[in-house]
Amino acid sequence: MRYTSVIIGVSVLFFMAMIPGKGHLKFDESFKDLGIVKQGEINTYSFSYTNSGDKKVRMASVVAASTCLHIQTIKDSIIEPEATAEIIVDFDTNKHAKGEFAFGITVNSNADNREVKLKMFGVLE
Repeated sequence: MRYTSVIIGVSVLFFMAMIPGKGHLKFDESFKDLGIVKQGEINTYSFSYTNSGDKKVRMASVVAASTCLHIQTIKDSIIEPEATAEIIVDFDTNKHAKGEFAFGITVNSNADNREVKLKMFGVLE
């Protein structure tokens, strides 16, 4: 009986080792309240993240939903497990009318959370 339990335990560990892991993008914050922003400036913001999974993550794309935003080139498109990185966004206030604003940024990768939505909002004066 004890021998059977050991065989079953070893078999379970063997099969669990065969299950592929995944990377996971964990963002420090998924939205930024920019408060009051002055028109006529180009402001830079960043979204920091960590690959909290056990496999590498390949960034496929980072897309801003507004022409006011420019996503700076990502230095490394492959993020190792436990590595941190950031997405840097330039907000050109000259390209937006005064008043409240809300922008979306979509991050696509091969992580288990394949698509992550980030948000930026505030008031432009």
